[in-house]
Amino acid sequence: MIDAPAGQLSAAFAAAIGAAATGPDTPGSLLGLEHEYSLSDGERPVDFRDLIHSLGVPGLPLDPGDRNAYRLPSGLVLTCDDAEAEVASPPVRLQPGFTNLIEAWAATGRAELLRLLPPGIAATGYSTHLSAAMPDALNARVADLYARTFAPALMLLIDGPDSHGIYIRPRAGRLELCGDYVSGARLGAVAAFVAGSATACAAGNSPPALAARLAPAISRYGLYVSRRAVGPDLYAEGRAAVLTREDGTTITAQQHLEVAWAAARNALAAHADGSDLAVIDRMVAGTLPLGTEGHPDGNGSTARSHSPADGAVIQPVNRPGFTATAVIAVWPFTVFRLAGSRRSAFACVPRAHLPQFIRRLTSGELDAAVVAYLNSQPTGRTLASHGQTQEPGLWDDVGEPLDLLPPERDAKGEYRQEAKGDRTGKLPRPGKAGRSGKLPVTTAPSEAPRAAGAPLAPPVVPPPPPPRPPRPPRPESGGGIPPWKYIAPLVAAFVAVVIGAAVVIGGGSSGGSDTSPSPTPSGSPESSVTSARTASPTATRTREPTRTATPTPTGSGTVTPSPSPTISPTISPTPTPTPEPTAAGPCDLTIAGSSNPGNGLITYVVQVAWVCPPGSETDTHASVHVDDALPLQSGQQAFTPIGPPQIITTATSGAIGCSGPPHAHAGAPGFDTSRFGCDAGILPANGGATITVTLDIGSGQALTNTAVVDADNLVPESNEGNNQAQTTDLNCCP
Repeated sequence: MIDAPAGQLSAAFAAAIGAAATGPDTPGSLLGLEHEYSLSDGERPVDFRDLIHSLGVPGLPLDPGDRNAYRLPSGLVLTCDDAEAEVASPPVRLQPGFTNLIEAWAATGRAELLRLLPPGIAATGYSTHLSAAMPDALNARVADLYARTFAPALMLLIDGPDSHGIYIRPRAGRLELCGDYVSGARLGAVAAFVAGSATACAAGNSPPALAARLAPAISRYGLYVSRRAVGPDLYAEGRAAVLTREDGTTITAQQHLEVAWAAARNALAAHADGSDLAVIDRMVAGTLPLGTEGHPDGNGSTARSHSPADGAVIQPVNRPGFTATAVIAVWPFTVFRLAGSRRSAFACVPRAHLPQFIRRLTSGELDAAVVAYLNSQPTGRTLASHGQTQEPGLWDDVGEPLDLLPPERDAKGEYRQEAKGDRTGKLPRPGKAGRSGKLPVTTAPSEAPRAAGAPLAPPVVPPPPPPRPPRPPRPESGGGIPPWKYIAPLVAAFVAVVIGAAVVIGGGSSGGSDTSPSPTPSGSPESSVTSARTASPTATRTREPTRTATPTPTGSGTVTPSPSPTISPTISPTPTPTPEPTAAGPCDLTIAGSSNPGNGLITYVVQVAWVCPPGSETDTHASVHVDDALPLQSGQQAFTPIGPPQIITTATSGAIGCSGPPHAHAGAPGFDTSRFGCDAGILPANGGATITVTLDIGSGQALTNTAVVDADNLVPESNEGNNQAQTTDLNCCP
């Protein structure tokens, strides 16, 4: 064991990563995008919470504040916001061409969502949330000033003629502005205005304030600016509307738009180029219509975005002496478990350092610092607060993951933390609190706290939620706010207090929508798209019209880390007697597969779910085994794996782990060189498991991966016909 103080070893690790590639985040220096989509099957609305965990999403759940969120290989996050599907992009740095990147992220997110949806499910654009970096010390003041200065101009740009208004929310480290769904070139124009106006507002360079009637946002701290907040119906009267300033003078909406854009444009300065400004210049000048005048979204950028660092965190990295695996990943920081031969430790990496960390980790430049820490005696260094996540560091243990997230304000503007288990003194945070599916993720059972130095459990794979009744219809166009929109969040908040499971994505992937009036879906040609993906046995789930109770999965909140796989060069099948068919049970064991090819690699993701209907939630459990036959090269030789298969499971008992990972060795005979098996343990009702493995492929090959769950038919279930998943890539992997 090394005797150097742990703090010195951690400092050496930080020094090996080096200084952040960018300086501290300043107002408007980063811009993030969230798009929400309403789903439907013909005339029937579809709740995305009923689908997301059966889609074979090629990602991992790494956000402790959102059990529905998946970090994807592209770097995007896919999650649910109430019934809507939500796709969130990594923050984009303000630099010339940034609007093209925002447009490309939107196109990538829409394409990835449509690729996953079952056949016949249509996705209609529902809302757009753009977030600009904003220091917490300025945020509330900037939000209030923005509502009275820049907001009416933004409303003309982002909203359609039938919308209700926008939301302005001071979030942790960012100012969030929420309006109608926009995409393509119009999205780029709105992004330019948001970035410039947020920067100008923080610097005090705002247009003269208007006399505005503002309302508090429902559920989450912030402001609601209605279409009549500045006097006339802004959306009906448009550019000709006469607005009254706080000093009593008047100005037309067109004049106010010009003054506001001039201030925002000046704030962009060297951070934008002609491509960022051209469309919004024309919209302000009147040669292109505003959003409230029915501006079509158009296609905009056709590029596909990919953030190597944000996507790479879902892949384990094997180094001599340790394996690095992400266990928490939110936009502000990522936590990796460093599993060595003697013990495990944890690395916390802030976002600004993440690209350098990934590069230097894979190149071996961090090996010495990490191995030295793993060889030292644990001293109880615990990563336990958000403040500790601001700098790179090594830690012996991780405390409550929710405590690492930046605190959010409640509806009254007071900072609150998550309610967690039986801990006292903490109140629920607002926003997504009380929404089904947003539950805490614990790292150990409450009766057996995790000892210092013990491994942090991998992130849990969420079980498929039960079906939900259809949502009430959205309000008709106009400026009024239906009374039920105020009642719904109050009921949700009351339920959240009763069940003690109110959680928000803290500093994480999803912005969320209030349960108060929401933007009306856009009617643009590209805002409603129907998936044409080939059907698979697990693509859809039967919805029930009503439910009287929500099942609680057995062992909820407990996660068991998978043991290190046993590696053997070849696996030979062992003859076993043919089992007798088992009696059908009420639950169903399903399997779904997906792939993510690119850059000469392909990652296969296999997801297993133990789906139980109402009334059987506590009756049955499944001890699950999965067999996977990976593709072979010509000559029946196995491809080279990038590390052993990884398994994440909701099981709390039973055998857990993978054996027989594939190896490349010349002349190895056929099938068994590429086959491996994984035990997912005893799954609770509505539990699940995710298995991932990455192969070094090269390019220009047709590949098929086949995974089978319960091949020996040992688990009694209601449907034996959906226990195989096959994924085919015809030209892998450019």
